[in-house]
Amino acid sequence: MMHGTRNGNVVFATPAWLQRAYDYVGAHKNTMGYENERDRAWQRTAMPAVSVLWILTYHHFASTPVNDLEWAWIWGSICYAVAGFAYFLYLKRRPRGGVHVQYAFMALDPMIVGWALYAAPAPLAWWLVLLLVMIVRVGFRYGLNSMKLELGFAWLAAMLPLLFSQYWHTQLQMTASLVLMLVCAWWLFAPLIRLVEKAKILEVENAKFQSLKDSLMAKSEFLSRVSHELRSPLQGVVSALNNLEKKIINDPGDPHVDGAKASLRDDPAVQGGKALRIVVAKKGANPWDAMVGGPVNKPIKAGDKLILAFSARLEKGENGATTATLPYNAVQLGSAPYSTVISGSSDIGPDWKMFQISGKADRNYAPGEVKVTLQLATAKQTVDFGPIMLFDMGQ
Repeated sequence: MMHGTRNGNVVFATPAWLQRAYDYVGAHKNTMGYENERDRAWQRTAMPAVSVLWILTYHHFASTPVNDLEWAWIWGSICYAVAGFAYFLYLKRRPRGGVHVQYAFMALDPMIVGWALYAAPAPLAWWLVLLLVMIVRVGFRYGLNSMKLELGFAWLAAMLPLLFSQYWHTQLQMTASLVLMLVCAWWLFAPLIRLVEKAKILEVENAKFQSLKDSLMAKSEFLSRVSHELRSPLQGVVSALNNLEKKIINDPGDPHVDGAKASLRDDPAVQGGKALRIVVAKKGANPWDAMVGGPVNKPIKAGDKLILAFSARLEKGENGATTATLPYNAVQLGSAPYSTVISGSSDIGPDWKMFQISGKADRNYAPGEVKVTLQLATAKQTVDFGPIMLFDMGQ
């Protein structure tokens, strides 16, 4: 398998066919990926543990023995809970890591439910509701393609109790509930998820429109205040600025923050009057354990001059430090091997400062193939950012 390097560490590449499958499902690209997977990992730890206790409690009060199938599921679910907790701990160190594990758990989650319905149907028949919740939550978190994947594995998991369990052959009402639930899940919830996704897109577009409207109003107000003698040359300057804006190939208004808390605050000292404050809770095992950036959704041609520009300041340094170094501010591949296109470091202090990192593209890049990333987990610190912009100045 081919591999490359990421900041000096060997990274093994995902096979092309598997990467295409991942890209179709799209769960690993979700901007709330860390938060979603952290919550799901915790649920994988808690639900099996609670269910094991419930099985033992059920048989205690029913005065019946735990059968062999139930014991097998109990030990299997304990192992699953341990794996879920290990993934939870891993995500705290590598918020954007574990993509293969993420998809493995998406496939295995319905399977552990299907096994429960087969092995312990009397105490755990209520898990069929958990199966529906699991399918729908994946849809709301990651989109319809992810829901298709989860629903497909849910059907596969349901075959085990439906085909081989005497309980589900005799309890026809429960069997009908399970089958109807799986049949209707997509029909009932897919339209609602589509509406939610459209609402999110409209919200983003409205924010962009409002930002553009505010910018145009500010320019118009400024020009209306200057004298006639100055107005013409200043209009030329504004026209040049507008042309420069067209060369921005990322989305400065939609920064993605991973592994740290972020909030937007008013700050008239920075361009646009809004600062993104990022609080890094602790120094990470790797600088990329906390980062800010976003995808580049426009193509780049070989030889194009790229300029990564951003404003930053240190609000609070570790142990009272008033300066800090951000070692890796870059444009890089968005997936393994995460090769660097351009990069540089920046030294920040308590005052706002503009940084520019430039270089040339070594080859053609398709839309979405590369991303902007600024790595922050070098210390426990609070950093403010203005707009993060990537300019493609052409040849």
